[in-house]
Amino acid sequence: MKKIVTIAPITSTLRLLAILLICLVSVEAANNDSPIVVLIPGDAASMLEAQFDKPTTPHVYCAKSTHGQWQTVWTPPRSQFVPGRIDCWTDTLTLRVVANRNETNTTNTTNTRNPMTTYSIENGPGINIRAVQGEAGLQLKDGNQVDNVYAALLDFLKHELGATVHVATYDFRWSPAGNPQFVQELRYMIETAYRNQFQHQDNDFKHSSSSPTKVTLLSHSLGALWVHYLLTSGAVSSAWKAQYLHAWIPISPAYGGAVLDLQQLVSGFDAGISWLSPRDFIRQQRSFESNVWLLPAPQLYGNEPLVTLYKKKKKPTVTTTSSATTSSTVSTRKMKQEKRTKSLLRHRRRQPNVPYDSLSYEIDTIYSALNYSQLFIDSGYDLYPVYDQRISHLTRWNATDDDFDTDPKTPLFQLQDPQVPVWPIYGGNQSTVAGYQYYGSLNSSTPELIYTTEGDGTVPQRSLTAGNGWSQAQRSCQIMGAGHNAILSHPDAFRRVQTVLSSSSSITLA
Repeated sequence: MKKIVTIAPITSTLRLLAILLICLVSVEAANNDSPIVVLIPGDAASMLEAQFDKPTTPHVYCAKSTHGQWQTVWTPPRSQFVPGRIDCWTDTLTLRVVANRNETNTTNTTNTRNPMTTYSIENGPGINIRAVQGEAGLQLKDGNQVDNVYAALLDFLKHELGATVHVATYDFRWSPAGNPQFVQELRYMIETAYRNQFQHQDNDFKHSSSSPTKVTLLSHSLGALWVHYLLTSGAVSSAWKAQYLHAWIPISPAYGGAVLDLQQLVSGFDAGISWLSPRDFIRQQRSFESNVWLLPAPQLYGNEPLVTLYKKKKKPTVTTTSSATTSSTVSTRKMKQEKRTKSLLRHRRRQPNVPYDSLSYEIDTIYSALNYSQLFIDSGYDLYPVYDQRISHLTRWNATDDDFDTDPKTPLFQLQDPQVPVWPIYGGNQSTVAGYQYYGSLNSSTPELIYTTEGDGTVPQRSLTAGNGWSQAQRSCQIMGAGHNAILSHPDAFRRVQTVLSSSSSITLA
């Protein structure tokens, strides 16, 4: 008996193939419709590696060479943070100002006292430093946490929203003056991310039948200054913005700088490492272009007091023995009382211009953003004019018609409009440094801090909100109680990001 073999009709087979083809096309379309995000992290958030062969070192026990290998220098192991050895690490990262006679360079700064001399800012002799590229290069951690502060945000973008994320790490020591290539690299990353969605369509994105997904820029902190520079410096045109960009989401933007940055340049900041002195870090901190770029902007802060220097009152002349004895006794009693008061209140919040021992000190000098030159002369930061000439024009401001004398907190200038849709996210109601008070000397004492609750714990509110008046700025998302870095993992911030990205593609809101 013959076996009967049944052959499916040709039409059924074709129908099955058609269904499979439709599924494949649907998957491809879904891939093309996924959001595209370029993340620009903030200050100190990128891992840095160094390769060096130094002619000299600060101490005999400092390594002079990496023997051709790249070593991580940011963030360094805790073993580097000990007296003496810290000098080895700071020497590697410190930028140098180099005087060049009879040379011209568009990135150099001319010496106004000697026009034949220009200054360039470079790595130390024999030192090469690079940022680790991509997501692996994200390094910023908050406190003792294990993961970097961007981990939760990246997980949400990739796994919850299915977004394609590109991370633009960079050497955060520089500004666009010293690292103009990063601006070009950022532009190229955006263009490449946009074009990659058509790689399965014969690279002919102009004739694609589906609507292309534009790129959303997502910046944090200092990253906002880099994005603003890209969009306002002439590096890209209006047509370029319209073709490639969907929106810009600045998180905790430091548009107008941060008062917290002042301490690094005036007297040094020990980063909370109590067994080291702020002076161990000050040479390195003063060498970073980005620290000058992050100073409170004069256009935004005007003549508001930022640093107040108190000096000891002069003792009155005593004419009689009995009065001298009485005065000495009273003075000793006052000194003991003031010492106890200062000890008790050292870590408490205070109002501006109220020194702990006001009976012994009086105001000597008040510094604002309008007299940085005098502040840094008085604090011994001799190279500030070189940095200021390189940095001062990077963030563009437009004059307003407001009367500054009527309200000192009303800015005379507004940030130049980037002409793209902007969806700001920032925190609030966090204790934020609003000023410093020094007693005796700017460069030999640790300052007392003045706090305000108008900020995110790092950046004051006036700096966070400086872009809220732009023509395409959307309603801001302020999350009260969220800190500068903690906001990166806040559910409300995720919801705002999801809202913005949902309009760039076909994803469905949860």
